[in-house]
Amino acid sequence: MPRPELWPNDPSRAAVSGLDGPKADDPSLHLAAKSKRPVRVISFLGGPPSLGQGSLMDYLAKTKMLRSTRPERNKPTSPTSAEMEMGFAVGVDDVAETAQEPGMKKATSLASAFYEEASLVATSLGVSIDVFVISKAPVGLDVLSTIANNTGGGVWLYPSVQDAMLTQDLYRHLSSPHAQNCLLKVRTSPEFRVARLYGRVFKDPMYDDVYHMMSCDAFDVVTVDFEFVHKEGFGNPPAAVPTVQVAFQYTTVTADGQEPKLQRRMRICTIQAQVARNPVEIFNSANAESIICMLLHKVLAATEKEGKQQAALLLQDWLVILAASYDKLTHRHGEGQLHEQGQPFVPFEDCEALQAVPRLVYGLLRSPLMLGGQVGPLAHPDLPTFLRHQWTSLPPSHLHRAMYPQLSSYSSASAQTLPSHSLSVAAVAGTEAPIFLLDALTTVLVYYKRSCPPDLPFPPPPNSLLRTTVNELRQNRRMAPKYKAVRQGEDDAQLFEGRLIDEPLEAGKKLEGEAAAAFTGYFHFLEWLRGAAATLGSQEAD
Repeated sequence: MPRPELWPNDPSRAAVSGLDGPKADDPSLHLAAKSKRPVRVISFLGGPPSLGQGSLMDYLAKTKMLRSTRPERNKPTSPTSAEMEMGFAVGVDDVAETAQEPGMKKATSLASAFYEEASLVATSLGVSIDVFVISKAPVGLDVLSTIANNTGGGVWLYPSVQDAMLTQDLYRHLSSPHAQNCLLKVRTSPEFRVARLYGRVFKDPMYDDVYHMMSCDAFDVVTVDFEFVHKEGFGNPPAAVPTVQVAFQYTTVTADGQEPKLQRRMRICTIQAQVARNPVEIFNSANAESIICMLLHKVLAATEKEGKQQAALLLQDWLVILAASYDKLTHRHGEGQLHEQGQPFVPFEDCEALQAVPRLVYGLLRSPLMLGGQVGPLAHPDLPTFLRHQWTSLPPSHLHRAMYPQLSSYSSASAQTLPSHSLSVAAVAGTEAPIFLLDALTTVLVYYKRSCPPDLPFPPPPNSLLRTTVNELRQNRRMAPKYKAVRQGEDDAQLFEGRLIDEPLEAGKKLEGEAAAAFTGYFHFLEWLRGAAATLGSQEAD
């Protein structure tokens, strides 16, 4: 598949709305033509690196030493597999605070410098590095992940050998097609432009709108933020149809029944969209999963610059502004006051496209990335780093499941009752169905209530609808989900019950941000949103 033919020059495909067809001899699109043969290195860790310049023992020892000077912060550091499965990430605040100590800064700086330099060398040689960690204790993943992020590699974290899906994940990783030494070019029609890209991409220092990716697979996502060139936007009427053209050049391994060989390929996608005639059309054309994908990247960027508390506050403010703007632009201002006190508030009630947004924002605020050390009773400081790496490269539909799992109910192993429930105790207790299926992306759980008839087989039979659904959910995911069937009242039931995040946080725990006191469960979160949006709308009206 020669390169020149992959750049069509005919006007019908490329020269639309001010976009000239890309030229095959464009130098910005051949930077990787002479790149090194791509190589993948896989690192397996059962603990922190302890020898050589990459040793993190001093880094972790200082962390432990500084913790020991704070008796009130001494917490165990080895979570059980159940706690890791639930996404508990405790002790992160300790690590963040100790990282500011003089001794800790020095240790962190030395370790980070080594892995940063190593990643640059690997990148120059076309080497991607994956990191697989099996450890209950911290290994310094916040430092180690640099080498995976910068080289296009992946990060996997398992709490123990017994619960690790290592062999399945390794097989999926190695058997999946990968693109190496990638170039990404994004162009737009004249009225708007690319503001920034999020993901494991690096802007080219010489050519505008050209970005590099060391390696990626079918699950990797790059999020693009656009902005208008002028305040007039697309114009009224629009001067041309808004157009985005994406060119992706990469190296891959091909076989075609013969000896495997490397092949350089190029793909071009040209997309046009109509300009909305009014705000309602904009709201109705939105995609909640794509919105939360963009928000995740923005929140994490804000966390790095301004801290976790400010990032959470910005996220909350964004949701309030969206809700207030929706009410104003759809002429619903003040209607939120018509809901009787104690009755559920349904934001964006007339816009199905946006109805999932508050729940996904709530799920992000309740995630270990935002709660940090407040999620569970034990500590594993590496978990937020792992989630950050995993979530920022997930496609929107998978990110949805990670932030807010899907809960469905079954009257028996062969009959589904409802395809979706809220993640609340009331939803489980108030449904007559005795069996629930929860899909949390990396974990799939089947939950049998105490009221389950004794004649229903436990666990679900292999040929039942429920088990078939479980098997389907476990396919086509980067990490092989662990499956487990649990009964209410048994120890493992906490794996399921701990994921009912619509329930209030335990006493003494709160979300970050100014409105943290209102976040005592999803119902109160919606009440807070209604009040904050109404207040903002009244202020703007005045």
